[in-house]
Amino acid sequence: MFHPYPEDRASVIERVQQYVNLNPLFLDTETTGLSDFDEICEIAIVDLAGEVLINSLVKPTKLIPPSTSAIHGITDDLVRDAPTFGDLFPRLDSILTDRVVMVYNVEFDESKLARSAKANGVEFTGFDGHAWFRAQEVEPGIYRSNWPDVMELYATFYGNWSEYHHSYTWQRLSTAARQCGIELPPGIHRALADAEMTRRIVLHMAEQKPIQTTMFE
Repeated sequence: MFHPYPEDRASVIERVQQYVNLNPLFLDTETTGLSDFDEICEIAIVDLAGEVLINSLVKPTKLIPPSTSAIHGITDDLVRDAPTFGDLFPRLDSILTDRVVMVYNVEFDESKLARSAKANGVEFTGFDGHAWFRAQEVEPGIYRSNWPDVMELYATFYGNWSEYHHSYTWQRLSTAARQCGIELPPGIHRALADAEMTRRIVLHMAEQKPIQTTMFE
């Protein structure tokens, strides 16, 4: 395959392989919307082998707009009897603390988890004042509560360079899966299906070899 900067692709493959060696988890959420005030309404976490560690609807403190329900299919009726973020927090904390957690578009999920925590009066403590979803490298190559962004890693891996933005173009999760030859699972736009796609994309990148280049004198 063509890549405008093969050394970047080689570097990101090595980095993904390092993350895989740290036995990461893969997380995805569905939310009530895209604003700073929206919360999660579903969360799923799978491990490196694809085992489901949690797959739960979450009852938010606000209503889910019909326009959002039309995307992921989660309605107010579905979450009416679901646990709140506060209910789930002890379980999430036990799963996520001290783990590398790989997320597609991590900034979005982090912000919605933080908003859900605030809306439910949940305090994050973590290590040395860090919440468990913040990156902390405790020594070279050893990570604690580190959440790398698979979307950014994959953008560099795929190599669609934008001269205008001077950066690699982000790909949608489903588009990235198709580009990797991954069959889209049932229930796309639900947390478990998207977490599983993220896992497969990461494993696909980790299995690749750098593009060989030939130097001519």
